[in-house]
Amino acid sequence: MQLVPLCLLVFALLVTRASADCDNNPECERQERGCDEFCMCSEPGYGPDPISSKCIDVNGCEIWGTDSEACGNSDHVTCHDEGLNVRRCECDTGYESSSAGVMEDEENDFSPCTEILYTCDRGISACNSVLNALCTPTEGDTRTCSCEPGFAGIAPVTGLANNQEATAFSGQCLDVKKCLEDGACGNVQNIECKEPNANHRRCVCAPGFTGIDVMLEDDQPFTESGSCINTNACADLMACGNVANSVCEDLGVNNRTCYCKEGYTGIEQAFFADDDGGFSGECTRIPPCDLFEGRGGPCNSIPNTKCTNLSEETRLCSCADGYSGADPKEFNNTLNNFSGTCSLTDACEDPLAACGNVANSECIDLGINNRSCSCKEGFTGPDLAYYEDHENGFSGTCTESNPCLLFDEPCNGILNAVCTPLAWNSRRCSCAIGYSGSSTILNNELNNYDATCTDINACSTVGCGVPHTVCKDNGPDSRTCSCEAGYSGPEPKTFNDTEPGFTEPCLDYDRCEDWTEACNGDPNAICEDDGPNLRTCSCPFGYIENTQTFEDEENDFSGCEDIDGCELFGSTPFAACGGVVNTVCQDDGSDRRVCSCAPGTVGEIVPLTDRENYFIGSCQDKPGCSLWGNGLYDACGGVKNTVCEADADVNSRTCRCAAGYEGPEKSLTDTENDYTGECVDVDGCKLYKNPCGGVENSICTNGDAHLTRTCSCAPGFTGAPAVNIPDSKNTWSANCREISITETMCSLYGCEGGICANVGENQRKCTCDGSYIVGGPFTDGILLDDAAAFSGCTDVNDDPTELAKHVEQNTANIRIFLRRTFPRISDIFVTISEDSVVTITFTLPGASRDSILTGATSIGEAWDASVDVVSLGNDQFHIELSMGDLGSSSFLAPSLLSLVVLFAQSW
Repeated sequence: MQLVPLCLLVFALLVTRASADCDNNPECERQERGCDEFCMCSEPGYGPDPISSKCIDVNGCEIWGTDSEACGNSDHVTCHDEGLNVRRCECDTGYESSSAGVMEDEENDFSPCTEILYTCDRGISACNSVLNALCTPTEGDTRTCSCEPGFAGIAPVTGLANNQEATAFSGQCLDVKKCLEDGACGNVQNIECKEPNANHRRCVCAPGFTGIDVMLEDDQPFTESGSCINTNACADLMACGNVANSVCEDLGVNNRTCYCKEGYTGIEQAFFADDDGGFSGECTRIPPCDLFEGRGGPCNSIPNTKCTNLSEETRLCSCADGYSGADPKEFNNTLNNFSGTCSLTDACEDPLAACGNVANSECIDLGINNRSCSCKEGFTGPDLAYYEDHENGFSGTCTESNPCLLFDEPCNGILNAVCTPLAWNSRRCSCAIGYSGSSTILNNELNNYDATCTDINACSTVGCGVPHTVCKDNGPDSRTCSCEAGYSGPEPKTFNDTEPGFTEPCLDYDRCEDWTEACNGDPNAICEDDGPNLRTCSCPFGYIENTQTFEDEENDFSGCEDIDGCELFGSTPFAACGGVVNTVCQDDGSDRRVCSCAPGTVGEIVPLTDRENYFIGSCQDKPGCSLWGNGLYDACGGVKNTVCEADADVNSRTCRCAAGYEGPEKSLTDTENDYTGECVDVDGCKLYKNPCGGVENSICTNGDAHLTRTCSCAPGFTGAPAVNIPDSKNTWSANCREISITETMCSLYGCEGGICANVGENQRKCTCDGSYIVGGPFTDGILLDDAAAFSGCTDVNDDPTELAKHVEQNTANIRIFLRRTFPRISDIFVTISEDSVVTITFTLPGASRDSILTGATSIGEAWDASVDVVSLGNDQFHIELSMGDLGSSSFLAPSLLSLVVLFAQSW
C-alpha cells in the first residue's frame, strides 16, 4: 500500500457512523499537525464534511492524491471515482494492466500499466482479430498478417511493428472452395469432390461406385489413376443385415432390395442405397399348411378336410373332425393332389364304443363332430358328458338304480331294519343280522313296512362251537369267544351271529412247561402243575423255604432267597469245611460254597454244594518271607538293607534293618508287603567318644565300606591316614603333626611317575602325561588326601586290560552320541580292531549310501584314513575307517570322539 499524508490516511480510516453529527460523536477529537478537526466515520467510503461535520461520500481517487498514487503509482493511468467506496483505474491508450482495475477506496493493489505489444503469441488479436488470420513473426520486432492456408480475401500486410495495431489488415478470410474448380478431382467419371475442412479436399467415388478415395491439400494436384466402377452391393454378406433366409438383389447404381426368400415371411421387402443398411428382423418359415392360400388350399380344395403341419417341409391332409372317407395322406411343399370325399360321420354308429365301452350307457349323435354319453334310464353312474368325434372320455360304471336310495327311510323308519334292493323297481325290508322279525317286499311306490326287530343273544343260541370256552354277548350281531382259564387254544375272537364260532378245541395245558416266567421269573424256583388253571411254586434246598399256589393267570411269586452255605453247619471254626484246621469257607451263590486254606497256609481249593461237607488234605503253614520273590529285599517291600524273619504265628513275619543299619521295624501278615522307610548305614564315628583312638588333631569320616570309618589328620596337620577301620575297633595310632608354612602336599608326598598339583590344605591332584593312571581311566587326574599313595602312571598299550577298557568306553561313547544326534538311528554296533580299523554298523531310515559316503570321506581325508561305505539293504549301512596308529592312548579318548563329531556334522 502506498504512503499518503496523515490527514488523508485519517480520512481513509474513519470509524464513525455515516452522516453522524460530529458534536455528538464521542470519537471526535482534535487532530494536530496542521489538520483541521475531523469526525471519524465508521462505514467504508464515507468521510467527515469539514463544513457540516457530517459523514459524506468521499472521492476514492482524491484520498490517495494523484491518479498515479491512486493506481498503485503506475504511469499512463487515469483514476475514475465510481461512487460509494469504489474507484476504477484505466490504462491510457496503447497500455494495459494485468489487474481488473476496480477497487474499494481502502485498496490499492493495481498492477502497473505497460505498453501493449501485438506479438504473434496473441493469436488473431495480433492481426486485428480477423478470423482465420495467420500471424508470422519477422525480423526486427515486426510481423506479417495474412490469411491461413485454404483461406483468401485479404492481401498480406508485412512489416508491422509489434507495438503497432494491424488496422491495415481488415476484411474477411474466407474458405477457398477448391472443389468448385474444374479438374479438382481430374476427369474421372462417377467421382465426387468433398471438402471436410479448410485447405483439404477428398476425392471419392460416388455412392454405388468404388475404386478411388484420396485426401488432398488444396494446393495438391489430383494425380490418381484408375476409375470408379459400379459396386455389386449384394456381394457383401451384410448387404441384408446378415438376416438368415433373406435375398439381396442389386438394382443398379447405388440401389438394392432385400426381402425374405420364398417359403419364409417376417420382414417386408425394403430398398437401400449401397451405403445404407437397416434390413433387420427374422425371416421365419411359413408353415406348409399356409403355403397354398389362394391356390386351392393345402388339401386340393377337397371340402371338409383339415391340414396338419408335420415339419417345415411336410403336411398331412385328412378329413375334418366329424367327417370320414378319404384316407389321410402326407405331402411335401411342392405337391397338392389330395383326393377323395369326406362325408359327415355318424358318431354313434357303434354306441357302446362311442361311450367308452361303458355297459348300460347311451350315445346320442348331436350333429357335426358332437355327441353325448350318459347312463340308460334305471341306471346311475357318470354324469351326462359331451364330446367331439375324436374324443372318448366317458368312463365309469352305469349301475342299476338302487330302490333303497329312493327314500330317506326306505323301511318306514323301523328301528334295526335293513333294506335290500331286488330289482330296479323293488326292494325287501327285513330285520338286520342279530335281530329277529318279519320281512316284506315293496315296490318303489310303497313304504309301509311294519315290524318289530328284537335283539338275538347268539351266546345262548349259537355259543362258541367247542367245549371249555367263555362266550360274551357284545350286543346285536356280535359275540366274543375265548378259552376258559387253564385251557389253551385259539386266540379270543369276535364273531357275528351267523358265524358258528371256534373250529379248534380248547385244551388243558401244563403252565409250568409252557411258561418260562411261571414263578415270576425266579430261575431257582420249582414249578409243579396242579391241574387246570392251578400250579405251585416252591424253593429248593439251600434257599429259605417258600411255597405258594397260583391260578394260571396269577404270577406274583415272592422268590427264593439264597441261604449262606457256610452258615448251614454251625458256628464252630472250620465246621463248614469238614472241620479241617486253617480252612476258610466262602459262599458261592445258590447251593454252592468253596473251601480253601487261610492266608499264610497252603493246601487244596475244594468247591462244594450246600449238601456236601468235606475237605481234601490239610492246610500247612507257608513261610511268609519266601512268598514275595527271590530278591534279597522282596519280602520287605524292596527296601534295601532289610532282613525278613518268620514269626511263630501263622500268616505273620517281621521286617527290620540288617546289622550295621538303622531304621523302622514292622510286623506284617503274609498278605501284606507295605514296609516303608529307609535302612541307613550306622555312622561309625558316632559309636565312640573319640572314634580315632584318642589321636589329637584327627578327623573321623564314615567309611566307604559298610561298618567302617576313616581316620585322618585335621587340616593343617599331617600324618598317615587309616582307611576302612572296622566299626568294632578303635585302635588307630598316629601322630598328626602340624604342617609348616613351607610344606605342601606335593612337597610332602608328590605323585611318583606323574604330575602333582596342590589342591587345598590337605589334598593334591595327580595326573599322567599321555598315559593313564593305574586303575584309570582318570584322564583328568585323581584327588588324593594327605599321604594317600599314588598308584602311578602306565601306558595303555603296555596294559591289554586297560586298552580293552578304553576301547569299550569309546565305543560306548560313539553309540550314545549317535543315538542323541540321530533320534531315528538304531541297531548301532561299533568295534575298534587291533589293526586300527573302526567299524560302525547301524540302521537309519531314509538315508542313502551316497550321502553317508560324502560325510565319511571328508572325515577320512581330515584324519588321513581310508573309508569304505556299504549299504546292507533295509536302511542298514556299514562304515569302515582305517585310521593308522589307532593304538596311541593319546588318540583313543579325544580323537575317536572328535571323529564321531565330525562324522555327524558332515552327514
